[in-house]
Amino acid sequence: MKKYKLVLNCGSSSLKFALYENDGKKIALGNFEKIGIKGTFVKYEINNNKDEKDYNDIDSHIDAFKELFRLFGEFNIDVSQIDSIGHRIVHGGGEFNSSVIASDEVIKRLEKTKKLAPLHNRTQIQVIEYCFSELEGIKQVLCFDTSFHSTIPPKAYTYGIPYKFLEKNKIRKYGAHGLSYQYSLEKYSEISGISKDKLNLIVCHLGSGSSICAIENGKSVDTTMGLTPLGGLVMVNRCGDMDPAVVLYLINNLGVNPEELDSILNKQSGLSGITGLSNIDMREVLYFAGYKVEGYDVQKIADKFKEYSEDELSNLKDRCKLGIEVMVYRIKQFIGSYFAILGRIDAIIFTAGIGERSSVIRDLILENMNILKDVDVQIINADEEYVIYEEVVKLCPSDNK
Repeated sequence: MKKYKLVLNCGSSSLKFALYENDGKKIALGNFEKIGIKGTFVKYEINNNKDEKDYNDIDSHIDAFKELFRLFGEFNIDVSQIDSIGHRIVHGGGEFNSSVIASDEVIKRLEKTKKLAPLHNRTQIQVIEYCFSELEGIKQVLCFDTSFHSTIPPKAYTYGIPYKFLEKNKIRKYGAHGLSYQYSLEKYSEISGISKDKLNLIVCHLGSGSSICAIENGKSVDTTMGLTPLGGLVMVNRCGDMDPAVVLYLINNLGVNPEELDSILNKQSGLSGITGLSNIDMREVLYFAGYKVEGYDVQKIADKFKEYSEDELSNLKDRCKLGIEVMVYRIKQFIGSYFAILGRIDAIIFTAGIGERSSVIRDLILENMNILKDVDVQIINADEEYVIYEEVVKLCPSDNK
């Protein structure tokens, strides 16, 4: 009898999935998007059949998971043959430095991390607990984005605040996107023929959430995200690094309460905050910033904003141009600082949605970066799901191969 391994990657409003046979062959992959938002849809490829399905709405990740199993049934995939599930967990805090098999005790420890990645960990825990209650006998493996960064030295992860907060409360830099960085490292080692433990890389994971990692001799030595995924680069909706006094000013002078502040910094800032656009589409931002948008009918953008007045369009163009400049400037800053830390680099790698697909953003980042003139530049398509699959195989090998 065949055995399958299922990989789940829960985002704040999405559920990516991949299903593997024991030999590593991927037989299904896809993504439910806009979960909890009107207009939920899934794009998938199952047994070489590509399609997209729209829903009026799917209210929760649990409902999306149920729909996933129903979808498997349509393609004669017997879900009873799934012997293990691997979950991407955004934040392991100080609790986990490597992948683990889920248990009641592990879930208790994981509960402590919810405040560190509120958009992700809460949802991921709900799905894990649902699997425990409904899928008896299936082992679950938790794979942490923070694990890859467990090699970051104290000089890089320690904040300049009273040491008691590090010692007692574990307030420090943890980083994120570790599964993506692990894949980029392994893939570039394969491409270049250089052993992982000899590689110095700067990897730019640029997507809705973005970060950069400095890798020295195959190990993470610094990264842009901090205690939570809010720090570092200016992202699509998140503010990234800024003067901490901005937070105090918003609270003390403008009367912003903690709940409002969390929404402002995590959901209303970054490119969204600068441009004034919600549900950011980078193609729209690039179009209004005056850059060529390849492989897309820009008339759709013009039609979408046809009700804007001339003044409104002029303002939008200025703000989109500024948004791109701010985002690229911050990326350049971190690349330069990581080059200084590493001393030499073998390659700079671009990965994730924006990093892989936007030649305009890549060109803007590399423009006038003379320190990179002799450095290999690679685009590597992120495959965090395969890294999770490998971790599941390691911890939960199937009886038959």
